[in-house]
Amino acid sequence: MTLLNKMTGFLNIGAPLKNDMRDRVNLITAAEQHVLLKSHLGHHVYGRSREPLDSSIYGHNGLCQLGGWINGWVFEPFRGSDVYKQLSHAHQQFHELGISIIEKLQAGDSGGAEEVFRNEYSQSLRQIIQALTEINKLPLETRN
Repeated sequence: MTLLNKMTGFLNIGAPLKNDMRDRVNLITAAEQHVLLKSHLGHHVYGRSREPLDSSIYGHNGLCQLGGWINGWVFEPFRGSDVYKQLSHAHQQFHELGISIIEKLQAGDSGGAEEVFRNEYSQSLRQIIQALTEINKLPLETRN
């Protein structure tokens, strides 16, 4: 299943409680932000961008919106669940690998940067999307 199909799966909202949660926590936006971060970094990895790379965007998994939700009260009902652990780990890895890719690029190791980008970095984004999709499917009573 493509990343776009998984993201559009979030739109299957039926119950008022889901709509209320969606007003407070936009899972699609959180996923899109990380897709855009990956795309931006990919332009650097493949030499299509000449603007300076700012590692501060990638290095703080707690500063982005999703990181704030993971580490804050928003995802409190899911703590301890496998899906929460997957999301938390994949999100932290996504940001750590982003820094690693930037460091490799700055050291002139474009091949190493591309290897991490294509493999582990892409996998961490897929895991974030999968976890957010699963959270969206959880029974409504776990979201109260």
